Amino acid sequence: MSRLTLSERAVIELGIYERLPLNEIAKKIGKTPGTVSREIRANRTPVAGEHYCGKDCRFASTCKTKGLCGKEKCFKHCVACREFDCREICKRYHPMLCVNLSRPPYVCNTCIQRRKCRGDRA
Repeated sequence: MSRLTLSERAVIELGIYERLPLNEIAKKIGKTPGTVSREIRANRTPVAGEHYCGKDCRFASTCKTKGLCGKEKCFKHCVACREFDCREICKRYHPMLCVNLSRPPYVCNTCIQRRKCRGDRA
């Protein structure tokens, strides 16, 4: 595994901001696209998005589910419950992640939806 220098990392960052494909960035620094990809994913900084009631579920703001805890006479919506974490017991739980994190460039630096995105991002 080759190590990248600070100047190579700066070229990668500049390439991301110029919206260059990973293979062009890799050519500029003389590395493989896989190396560039691994470098970006290993050094991105995760940022938590806005979450309804502190729950990172995609359906949290509209969820009307009650009684996941199994208690009788539980009338509180599970998303607002402080006793149980609905993310651990609900089958509908779906984390709210930015879709751009799963495809190149694996970061949200140049995304036009960045200010409006409510999902977790990097």
